[in-house]
Amino acid sequence: MRMAHASLTLTVAAVWLLLTPSVPVRACNLPTFRYALERWQPYAYEALVYYDRSLPAALQSAVEDLQKHPLNLVVWLVDVNRDDMHEELKKVWDREKDNASLPWVVIRYPYPAWKELGRDTVWSGNLDEDTVRRVVESPLRRQIAEHILSGVSIVWLFVDGADSAVNEAKLKLLRDRLAWVESEAFLPEAAHAEASRGDMGERSPGFVPLKIAFEILRVRRDDPQERHLLAMLLNTLRDAGKRAHEPALFPMYGQGRIYPGMLGEAISERAIEDACFTLLGTPNNFVHEGTQGPGTDLLVQADWFGGVSNILSVSSEAPTLTGLAMPEPEADADDTDAEPRAAAPGGLAPGRIAAATLGILLVAIALISVKALQRKER
Repeated sequence: MRMAHASLTLTVAAVWLLLTPSVPVRACNLPTFRYALERWQPYAYEALVYYDRSLPAALQSAVEDLQKHPLNLVVWLVDVNRDDMHEELKKVWDREKDNASLPWVVIRYPYPAWKELGRDTVWSGNLDEDTVRRVVESPLRRQIAEHILSGVSIVWLFVDGADSAVNEAKLKLLRDRLAWVESEAFLPEAAHAEASRGDMGERSPGFVPLKIAFEILRVRRDDPQERHLLAMLLNTLRDAGKRAHEPALFPMYGQGRIYPGMLGEAISERAIEDACFTLLGTPNNFVHEGTQGPGTDLLVQADWFGGVSNILSVSSEAPTLTGLAMPEPEADADDTDAEPRAAAPGGLAPGRIAAATLGILLVAIALISVKALQRKER
């Protein structure tokens, strides 16, 4: 009897979670990816610049120039000869100084990410003018910003592993799953209405169309132009250094937010679908809790409310990466009167409706089983 009751409770809970949205303080009809783009300001990275008495003039100018751009970075200039160095800055320097030659820079994740990631440092190394530029900009980061501001819902960053056959198999799985989501999901009219009134609506200078669209970008682990970006991404994964031969996948959304990444076998149909439905669904849980959505912010310079034309140019060689546009779903020649697409959260996709129906049937079966057991006990 106890086991039957436990099964019933779990089944009812599962169906309730599937069918019942959380009740926020103020309901939001925007999908999470759009809410994040309009309303979640990225947390700031830190650049700790350690030097001996003074920085070279050109380097001083380059560092100061960073503060003039739309960039989620705070720069701290730290003279290692000062006796009154802040305790936190001294702790970092004590950790770095045995391998450092001045001037030296330590790039740290935003503070809210430290506990979640179990680390604070993205990258550290010698500081020169080229490093200043490469830390904050790269061809791939420019493409990410351009795609998001053109209306792409999620940009998927695929980092190659050592085995080309595994890479291609994982990319095919990704393309197939995204094509399925595009064919099954749509955004309700309430989402379009709210987006049209928002800060990136049709009347704003930085208009971004609201749609479900995906873009896949691919990069090698040894791409020298993306060294710092890859450090930001791969350091969010456990054991990424020990498993450098495996491919990795990072969904990107909002103002450059990194959704929790996938490594090797974790790149699966289920994980890709979960990321899609989380980011295509409404952010009411996060709004209610006063938190930002899943993941860690990317260090990127972009005027998110100024439109694509205001993204800063990146002066560098041609990027060594490949963009993979999502294929258009093939139309069924005999299905000219097809029903409109079923909705993704905010609308539920047919798969979720089927799952809900199955859950309800399971509840009914559980209730019947409980009643039968009660009769036997009597």
